[in-house]
Amino acid sequence: MQDKNPKEYFQQIFKEAVQEIKDNRNHLGKVIACTRCGAKNLGISKHCNICGKIIRYEIESIFKASV
Repeated sequence: MQDKNPKEYFQQIFKEAVQEIKDNRNHLGKVIACTRCGAKNLGISKHCNICGKIIRYEIESIFKASV
């Protein structure tokens, strides 16, 4: 960040985060456990197959918390 202004730095971070989210959604082998009921769901699922809770991707949660 020393040679970039803050706007360029955060744009680069955002692009990397978006790319990682897309990569995670396209990876069919990733399994995520539901935090409410503990059911195993594929990484591409947005809702738990058992209880219907919305599953958030880890990188999305981390990125939203840092902004």
